[in-house]
Amino acid sequence: MAGSNHAKQEAAHMRWQHIGYVYIRLISQHFKAVVEYQLNFVIMLLAGVFTHVPGLIFLWLIYARIPTIQGWSFGEVLFIYGMTFFTEGVTSLAIEGFWMLGQMVHRGELDRFLVRPVPLPVQILGSAVGLHGIGTTVIGAALVVQALAQTAVLWTPLRIAAALVLLISAIIIRCAIVIVPNAIVFWAPGVNSSIAVSVAEFGDFAKYPISIYGLALQALVTLVVPYAFISFFPASYLFGKPDGARWGFLVPIVAVYSLLVTLIVWRRGLRRYESTGH
Repeated sequence: MAGSNHAKQEAAHMRWQHIGYVYIRLISQHFKAVVEYQLNFVIMLLAGVFTHVPGLIFLWLIYARIPTIQGWSFGEVLFIYGMTFFTEGVTSLAIEGFWMLGQMVHRGELDRFLVRPVPLPVQILGSAVGLHGIGTTVIGAALVVQALAQTAVLWTPLRIAAALVLLISAIIIRCAIVIVPNAIVFWAPGVNSSIAVSVAEFGDFAKYPISIYGLALQALVTLVVPYAFISFFPASYLFGKPDGARWGFLVPIVAVYSLLVTLIVWRRGLRRYESTGH
C-alpha cells in the first residue's frame, strides 16, 4: 500500500512538472514572438508606465492643497494606488490569455485546445502575455514602497506575514475579477467582451478610499465586484484605520470565496460549451 501511494505521488509530481514545462515553453515562445519587434515591445512597456502618470499628477495636485481627505493622507492613498497598479500588472502578465477566451470560442480555437493532452487553463494562460503589465507592475511596486516609506507603520513579524497574505489575496481576487466575466462567453457569446471590459472599468474606483463614494457605489465595489478588497481594505488594516483589523481579516476570506466562484463558473461553463461546428 505504501509503495502504491508513493508511486501515485511520483506520478502526480511528474505530471505537474510536465504541465509547468509546457506552460513555460508556451509563454517563452509567445514572448519571443512579441520581442521580435523591438520598437513595439518598448512601446508596450512604456505604455504600462505612462498610462497611469496623469492620474498620479492629479492625485498629487489634490493633496498639494488638501493634506488629508476623510482621514487619508497622501502616502496612504498612494499605497492604494500602488496596490491597484501592482495587482493589475501581475494579472496582465499571468492570465492575459483569458482575455482571448471570447475569440477562442468564436473562432473555434477552443475545440483544438480541448483535444490536446494538456489542461485547458494552462493552454489559455500560455496563449498570451500582457507585456504592458511589466511597466504597470514596476510602477505599482514603486508606489507601494514609496507609500510605506512615507507612512509610520510598525512592522512586526505578524504584520509582515499579514501583509504578504493580503498581497497574495489581492492578486487572487484580481484574477477572479478577470476570469469570471470573460467566462460569460460560455453562456452569452455575443456580450462577453463588453461585460469583461465594463467590469474592468470599475477598477478605477479602487484607486481611492471608497469612503469618499456614496453607499451604492461602496456596495458595488465591495459586494458585487470586490475591488475594495484589492487595495482599500488592505490599506485600512496596515495603516490602522477604524475597523481595519476586521476588514483585513476578511480579505483572505474573500480571496478564497473568489477562487471557489471562479472554479465553479469555469467548470459549469465548460460543461455548457458547445463546439462551433455544424
